[in-house]
Amino acid sequence: MFRTMTFLVLSLPAIAAIAYYFDAPLTNEQWAAVSAALRVYLGVALVCFVTAEITRNYSQVDKVRTLIAVYYVWYFAAMSGWNERMVWMATLTIVWSARLTYNLIRRGGFSWMPWGGKEDYRWVTVKTETPAVLTTSIRLHILCNFGGS
Repeated sequence: MFRTMTFLVLSLPAIAAIAYYFDAPLTNEQWAAVSAALRVYLGVALVCFVTAEITRNYSQVDKVRTLIAVYYVWYFAAMSGWNERMVWMATLTIVWSARLTYNLIRRGGFSWMPWGGKEDYRWVTVKTETPAVLTTSIRLHILCNFGGS
């Protein structure tokens, strides 16, 4: 399990670096869009992590994950000047997000109180089989950073 987590944590930055150095450079408008989305992403990741630590409900990021993709895709569709391909992707993302949200509601993940709701059933295994320091690292680096994106 540790090797898989290490691979996942290291592969995403490596892929981003390869794309940055070997693909066409981004324009100023693209950099502006990416930096704005990155600020939103970092804020969401921080809020998810802090909320999960305070409430000890580590499925906070699941609630955001069902909806944040819609924001990102429509934001980039708007920044592209409503490119037809981007609008189609944004529309399909709404359908996918509706499916994720429905499944999370069905499993009790949402509640009226934002910090409430059932914790994902997989956390029982993670918490019992992983040291506490590594569990915190998993929550911060994998769930909040990659999950909230």
